[in-house]
Amino acid sequence: MHPNRQLLALAALLALVLPGAASAKVRDFGQADGNNDGRISSSEHEEYAAAFFRRVDSNGDGNITAAEVDAAAGIIHGAQPNAAQLGAAYRIRRHDTNGDGQISKTEFMAAAVARFRAMDADSNGQLTPQEFAAGGY
Repeated sequence: MHPNRQLLALAALLALVLPGAASAKVRDFGQADGNNDGRISSSEHEEYAAAFFRRVDSNGDGNITAAEVDAAAGIIHGAQPNAAQLGAAYRIRRHDTNGDGQISKTEFMAAAVARFRAMDADSNGQLTPQEFAAGGY
């Protein structure tokens, strides 16, 4: 997955909607729909989120920092801060429930579960492509 798509997926999983191309939404849906049945179950969504977490956690320490989000987005440190950089730090703070300045896998997965529930408009335990796209992917 391209680093910019990783940032978009992280934003969606953390319930911070960022705009994305329609083709990316379809591709992401296909990646999350593990059994290709046209729906994403909560377990498929959790697997998708866990795989994404592993990709962004570049040092494999079980935590995502703002620097790792920046790196996943291809942002070079030392450059003039832009909306994406400021957004990364904000996303970390918003979902950093223990206040340690990073998102643990536990915190990330809790946000992913909450996001799934919010996207599941009909509360049937599955996401349609429309629910998935409307949820910010």
